[in-house]
Amino acid sequence: MKIHHLYKQKTVLQSLIPKKRSPKFKIKRFDLQIEKEIVSLRELGNNRYETHEILKTKHLQFSCATMIYNTFKKYGLNKLNIIAKEEKKKSL
Repeated sequence: MKIHHLYKQKTVLQSLIPKKRSPKFKIKRFDLQIEKEIVSLRELGNNRYETHEILKTKHLQFSCATMIYNTFKKYGLNKLNIIAKEEKKKSL
């Protein structure tokens, strides 16, 4: 039915061929200022969930914790080094 209606609108044989169906890609990135803030929070020893909660209180609209993890991976911060682990233990 859908193809038939498209043909009625355009009356061209090309309209009978199904349209291309593929994912529509969007670039999901933070502002550079927010990325710098994410990196600085990670260097303090916060994980992605703690970072998400901290940033949620500062900014009105904020994305999920997975995007924070992807930012960690981008900067090579997805695993804490020994110094950051010790700082984390001291702060508790």
